[in-house]
Amino acid sequence: MKKVIFASLFVLLFAACSQPGLEDLQFRDQDATLYVYHGDALYNGEVWTADRQVKMSVDGGICKQFFFYDNAKHLVCQYSMQQKTFYNTEGEVITESQFVEQYPQEANALHNRHAAVISLIEKNSKQ
Repeated sequence: MKKVIFASLFVLLFAACSQPGLEDLQFRDQDATLYVYHGDALYNGEVWTADRQVKMSVDGGICKQFFFYDNAKHLVCQYSMQQKTFYNTEGEVITESQFVEQYPQEANALHNRHAAVISLIEKNSKQ
């Protein structure tokens, strides 16, 4: 029984460690659609930045959404290609202007994280 548990934990640990990070992916922007690749294959699933403050959701090789978190791991902004949704610390939806007014430091950090993601996508773009 202990061998089965150990083997199961090893497999789970290996699977968790083998997930690529956002930094490991490549991107191609075509006709206003962001395609996401891991190597030569289209990527599918969720992927995080190394600092675990940005998560990207990919479905069928197409980027669907970005989720931006603060240092306390609260979701602060959900960004799809069509809209942005902002949240207060209680998880309630607020407007972008309310977010900037109520959380100026976090708004600045969000801007910097967003710019870093855009830079990463440009750096890892495929032709």
